[in-house]
Amino acid sequence: MTGASTAVLAAPTTREVTAGARATYTVFAGWGLAGSTWSSRLPEVRTQLNLDSASLGLLRLTATGVALFALRPSTGPAFAGSLLWGMGAALGFPVSMSAGADEPARAAGRVSVITSIG
Repeated sequence: MTGASTAVLAAPTTREVTAGARATYTVFAGWGLAGSTWSSRLPEVRTQLNLDSASLGLLRLTATGVALFALRPSTGPAFAGSLLWGMGAALGFPVSMSAGADEPARAAGRVSVITSIG
């Protein structure tokens, strides 16, 4: 033995577990609300910005998130970048599904490929 002491970690208390669970539920509920309100506004945003479905899927949100995550050495901007990156990726999938289904003759094949990639 080297004489080094080993630290024993205490198990989290019930109160800590409950607080963590509530915080997790709150965050997921917030993201769900944000996602549901965003996806219902997609047609309006697309019309206002005069974009086609493919261009709408490439919104600045994802690029900004990747840049913040990759180029910032500190924790705060990297965390914000990962959130923006995740939001952009999560919002890009439904938009790409919509774009794939625009042409009825080839919609089934396109949507199946997009689903496989997603």
